[in-house]
Amino acid sequence: MQYQQSERNYLLTKVTLPVTTPINELRHAVWGGRYQEKEWLRTQIVTAGGTPNGNYRADLWKQLLTALGLAVSNSIDQNKKTFFESEVNS
Repeated sequence: MQYQQSERNYLLTKVTLPVTTPINELRHAVWGGRYQEKEWLRTQIVTAGGTPNGNYRADLWKQLLTALGLAVSNSIDQNKKTFFESEVNS
């Protein structure tokens, strides 16, 4: 499964929008836009027992996966896919 399909599946579990909603609208509904994604990541890291460090999205995704005990990759897309699939399948 491609990372964007994994992301779509995850986002659809967080909102009550039709499955045909464009992915950017789903992202906006969940994160409030790209810049709020960083704040969401920081909150998720703290919730998982970690301490956010830095301001780069790729680093925050790695930190979130580490805090959750999931496999971390050098690819931000792979890290997102790992997170989304773990959340949808849990």
